[in-house]
Amino acid sequence: MTSWPGFYKILSEEFQLIQKKDFYLAGYVLGISSHRLFFFYFIPQIQVLLNNAILFFFISSIIQQT
Repeated sequence: MTSWPGFYKILSEEFQLIQKKDFYLAGYVLGISSHRLFFFYFIPQIQVLLNNAILFFFISSIIQQT
């Protein structure tokens, strides 16, 4: 439970970086809805980041329990 603020910080920084990329800005200018941009452009970009972060959070929680 104590690692969620760090997880939020990582995700918010990544979200801000992706919003500045050309493909995201082009989709916004073309009128693609924010929900569609989020699910089809943002989530695939952070999928690797999410998988690694969740894996390390589980590993650290197991180590803390032992």
